[in-house]
Amino acid sequence: MELRAGILIPRLISCTDQSADVALVAGGALLLGGDTVAIEITVGAGCRLTLEDIGGMVAYDGEGQSATMTIQVRLQAGAQLSWATLPFIIADGACVERVLDVELDEGAVALIRETLVLGREGEKGGRVVTRTSVSANAVPVLIEQQDFDGNAPVWGHLGDERVMDTVLLAGARAPASSIDLAAVVLDFEEPGGLARWLGRETHLSPLDTVWREWALA
Repeated sequence: MELRAGILIPRLISCTDQSADVALVAGGALLLGGDTVAIEITVGAGCRLTLEDIGGMVAYDGEGQSATMTIQVRLQAGAQLSWATLPFIIADGACVERVLDVELDEGAVALIRETLVLGREGEKGGRVVTRTSVSANAVPVLIEQQDFDGNAPVWGHLGDERVMDTVLLAGARAPASSIDLAAVVLDFEEPGGLARWLGRETHLSPLDTVWREWALA
């Protein structure tokens, strides 16, 4: 196993010959205007990686400068990744581009949760552009781009809600979920699925249930 620290510092919690639990710790304030953060994750064939965030992330007022976070995930044959990120808050004045690129080889499975929050308490929130690309065996599974701005809400997109909670599964069929109709669950043509909830407060999200059920499956 190889861990490289930067603005984010990986800390090994436990490991075996074929599995590891790693915590990600911020080495300073994130994200500030002008920051460029790149995270590269590779899980070897037949291995399992569980990532844990220690503290959520805040994109602060960039004072006219944008920030970028790029996450590249590569899972080799039969590898597994489980990553339940903590809320990513886009504060007033922030302008952020977040890119997630996931590539799966034969038999690999990725389970990722991401929660975006527009604004801290009492704020409308800044702007965030998210781009997500997932492929399995070079076949596209999901390609999505979204653009949110707390000062210019778009009806039918995020509207007057401020939280978008998402659980993404790729490489395996999503089991039937017991969540209520407040969330939407989509099955992909390729093995995988996506559960999404929009709301005002993170603690109201029903996706804890989806995460547990999909993780067990």
